[in-house]
Amino acid sequence: MDFLVTYFSDFSLLGMIVLILTVIAMYLLGLKEKFSYVVFTVSQVIQIYIFYDKRQGFLILTMIILIALNIVNYFKWERSNGSKNESGIL
Repeated sequence: MDFLVTYFSDFSLLGMIVLILTVIAMYLLGLKEKFSYVVFTVSQVIQIYIFYDKRQGFLILTMIILIALNIVNYFKWERSNGSKNESGIL
């Protein structure tokens, strides 16, 4: 029981939500679902909240960069799928 109290304290629920969202997002990405970037972004916003409370500046910066990449890739996915469909290439 001490293990749970020591390593799964105040943010264990948020950590569990982040874990579940990240696994779902990776699964969706494997299925080539564009929505996976949205799930990743939600997960990373929760991580920013956790890292802010724990004063982890570089991890916050990392999450902000990853969110920016998710947004870019979300719209990039739209263009690349659209251009493939228009040209007839599968």
